Amino acid sequence: MAGQHELRTIEGYRGALLMERWLLGLMLLALFPAQVFAQGGRHYVLLEFASGGDELVNPDSGRSLRAGELLQISYGYKFFSEDLPQWRVDLRAGSKLTMIDVDGGDAVFYRFPLELAFHRKLGDKFALGFGAAYHLTPNYRLETGPVDDSIDFDGAFGGFLHLEYQATEKFGFGLRYLKIDYEKEDNAFQLPNGELTDKVDGSSVGGYVTYTF
Repeated sequence: MAGQHELRTIEGYRGALLMERWLLGLMLLALFPAQVFAQGGRHYVLLEFASGGDELVNPDSGRSLRAGELLQISYGYKFFSEDLPQWRVDLRAGSKLTMIDVDGGDAVFYRFPLELAFHRKLGDKFALGFGAAYHLTPNYRLETGPVDDSIDFDGAFGGFLHLEYQATEKFGFGLRYLKIDYEKEDNAFQLPNGELTDKVDGSSVGGYVTYTF
């Protein structure tokens, strides 16, 4: 037992050290647009509806709750550069939430995404891009009568691809694919299909709208 405890402690330390390195790398990467694209910028908000990922709960009636759903609201800033007019870099932060009714109670999954996105113009209206995301404090909670179950996942890194159409100066529309997994180290839980796991797929495909001001 002592050996297993020490092993888990070492693994936890290594995991924390790896997360710190990822966060440091993301912070250094974020300095790139601040330096190269500091010649201009615009504020904006993003609203996205997405679907996908593993089922976290599947009630007898109604729709299931999946780890990649559903609504994301973010505030962001667009960085522009006269030296690289075909490129744009975005930094944004927000919240992502999905909730359903389950047998007189609620099932809720929320997290707080931090995102760095790169856009390459394709003509006057379209842009193709990619980016990195870090989801803070992913939490799943099931409350149905006497049952109050909660799972706190570890912070998760992911990546995404997107295609965006700038309809007007203020409004834009886009499609995005996000690849991300949520893990709970040393704490397996059961999915609706009966599988015991410590990781769920939170990947999603979504459509979004942006408003620039």
